[in-house]
Amino acid sequence: LAGVARRAVAPGELRWGLSFGQKIWTPEDTAARIPDPRDRPYAGWLYGAATLLAIGQDQLSSVELQLGVVGPSALGEQVQNTTHEALRIQTSKGWDSQLRDEPGANLVFTRQQRGAIRLPPGELSFGWVPTLAASLGNVQTYGAAGLMLRLGNALEADYGPPRVRPAGAGTVFFEPPEGFGWYVFAGVE
Repeated sequence: LAGVARRAVAPGELRWGLSFGQKIWTPEDTAARIPDPRDRPYAGWLYGAATLLAIGQDQLSSVELQLGVVGPSALGEQVQNTTHEALRIQTSKGWDSQLRDEPGANLVFTRQQRGAIRLPPGELSFGWVPTLAASLGNVQTYGAAGLMLRLGNALEADYGPPRVRPAGAGTVFFEPPEGFGWYVFAGVE
């Protein structure tokens, strides 16, 4: 049996995390062996990331450094087509024209502020999490603003579910609540 020690997070506390990920981009017509040069090229992005989180009372700031490779070494073709074959879906035919191998680096900044109001009779809360984000790098460079709305209990446990960027930013931060917690969410970015 394993136990989890509960410790309250103090405002101003720093936390860190490590992760890895893979993203795959394809043109719209994946049946063409020679993709339309005006469409998005085939590309895979395989990376590792280190994240530093600064936690406030109801705010979270993070900076993430992603390092990896774009191109055949990112294994996009193998992952996509093996998955498609297992699901008996048509495989993508134009991977021979994917971007060549190139090292990649992104620096991603995110700032989130959460708020909530308790709804009568007191077990349910309605909350919001506005987000500002920016990524600088040779794989993804973008700026974003978004808003997530949540309805449930224990909204103070996190800042929304983690998702693959670019998307409304969630986070790996999680402060376990007493008892069972849940919520439903919707967001726009």
